[in-house]
Amino acid sequence: MGRDQFEGRVPPYNKEAESAVLGAVLLNNDALEIVDAVLSKEDFYVESYRTIYGAMLELRGSGTPIDHVTLGQKLIRDGQLERVGGPMALDGLTDSVATVANVEHYAAIVYEQAAMRRVIYTSQTVLADAWNTRGTEEITAAVEAIVAASHGLARTRMPSKIFDLGPGVIDLYRKVAGGYRGIALPWPTLDNMTAGMWPKTLTMFVARPGVGKTFIAVIAARYAWASGYRTLIVSPEMSKEEIAERFFVVESGVSYRDMIHGQLSDFTLPKLEKTIQDLTTAENLWIMDASDDITPKGIEAAIRACKPNLVAVDSMYDLRVKGERRDRALVALEWMKDAAKRLEFACCGFAQQNRTAELSERKGGGARLGTIALADEIGQDAHAVFALEQSKDDKDDKVLWIKPLKLRRGQILKERVGLNWDFDAMKYDEIPEAEEGYKDEEEVPF
Repeated sequence: MGRDQFEGRVPPYNKEAESAVLGAVLLNNDALEIVDAVLSKEDFYVESYRTIYGAMLELRGSGTPIDHVTLGQKLIRDGQLERVGGPMALDGLTDSVATVANVEHYAAIVYEQAAMRRVIYTSQTVLADAWNTRGTEEITAAVEAIVAASHGLARTRMPSKIFDLGPGVIDLYRKVAGGYRGIALPWPTLDNMTAGMWPKTLTMFVARPGVGKTFIAVIAARYAWASGYRTLIVSPEMSKEEIAERFFVVESGVSYRDMIHGQLSDFTLPKLEKTIQDLTTAENLWIMDASDDITPKGIEAAIRACKPNLVAVDSMYDLRVKGERRDRALVALEWMKDAAKRLEFACCGFAQQNRTAELSERKGGGARLGTIALADEIGQDAHAVFALEQSKDDKDDKVLWIKPLKLRRGQILKERVGLNWDFDAMKYDEIPEAEEGYKDEEEVPF
């Protein structure tokens, strides 16, 4: 491993933990199965301990019980007993063991120290070679080598003790009781249901094609940004320009239909132009599309760079992950949920119902819940799930319904919330009184 690269400095290691691992095996041979699942011989920094551990593995391989006598005889045969410190060194191994039950903890300490050394060794090698390295491919490979060497650091972190979390529970209650909310949704009833989109959570909207999920994404992102939150929009399906077009139309209030048909009036075009001009120096709202690296690795790199409070992901099923289309959607969903927790942002995702989704025959009914693509998986993984529903009559009436399917925290105040959905007049606000007596034909699948 190039131990001389430290230039006189002592690398990270824990002699007591290394000794305790070996002592635990001497006291109870069953401990070797636990240790062997975590450590290799090279993970021991102290040379004599590496030798002793190697001898233990060979004794086990031959079916010989491991104790002071058999271990001593093995080391004598190999000409190693005096090199490891003699019989007294073996006797001293068990002195450092508080309890054999802690052997997994001792092994974790040894592994973590070894992982730290690997990071240092690899980094120093990369640094030494960097002077002669040319091209991004070599640099990328070197950085990836460091990342690979560091994977062991996360592997040995002890789980959290639930008892340590009690004060945080009280703090959270006091914050909520004092009016704390997550990132607000633009529609009051939905926002009251959820108390906003909370950090480390995933809020999902599902819809059939053509209902307007991208506009919901843009409206939610724009509202968060206008409220002072750093916001990232990820759009695998639409281009940056298409998302920007929707954003500036919403921000300026000009007709979207007139915009896309090139029919803005002499009054509304200057209004749009002024909005765009006024925002040329604005910050904290970003967009990624398919021209960017929209793999989990690429998106995570962008999140670490801009540190958003909210990430809105349109067409989550189109993120670049491996597998068939349905599998990709599941992988993307799982990754976004995990990333939100690790990087502490709120995620607002958008998924598609099956194109063959049945519509309820009841007046104003939306898609039957049983036809929602990935319904079970979304229900298991998301903090809150909403369905966007619009019948042909609703479309004619310029109305969109949002139905809460799942709320992990909060309460369902209405069976569904009606929105004005008029992109001629640019009205997308909540309708004060939703239709009464509505009941969906199927049970919520989660």
